[in-house]
Amino acid sequence: SPSALGRLALLPLRTLPAANPGLGGSQRVSVNVVVPVYNEERSLPLAVANLSSLLVSLPYESTITIVDNGSTDNTSEVAASLCKASPTRVNLVQLSEKGRGLALKAAWQGDESDVQCYTDVDLSAGLTRLPEMVESVASGEVDCAIGSRRVRGASVKGRRPGRGLMSLCYSL
Repeated sequence: SPSALGRLALLPLRTLPAANPGLGGSQRVSVNVVVPVYNEERSLPLAVANLSSLLVSLPYESTITIVDNGSTDNTSEVAASLCKASPTRVNLVQLSEKGRGLALKAAWQGDESDVQCYTDVDLSAGLTRLPEMVESVASGEVDCAIGSRRVRGASVKGRRPGRGLMSLCYSL
């Protein structure tokens, strides 16, 4: 029901300057960014490097949680090596089943971060609005902030033309 969602911010994903986080005085806001993956051994290192690069520049206590949904390639091994090598704290959760919802539930259950969010491994929606979304949630202005490809003014990079139609069908 709409009332269960509380206050909701729906922001277009487009290239904008990062918001000035200005959060919480002396207390650092903790953020957990979940990246669900399935057979992503090739794309995972660059995704984690790009995400980590953004997160270390922000005034948050940041964690990246990679959730491997039963990959049959070397994704788990690659993810384990990223846990050791990244400048940002990286966790690995391994599941035997596929499913984004299952991945998010596994990552967020018991997580005590102030703000929990997720992104696809291809980072096609971009991360420029992440600080603004985190600030909106952490300040209590909204309970949930959603970046959407379908909001006026949104732009998505690096996606094949037919992918938008597939995403739309998936959402129905």
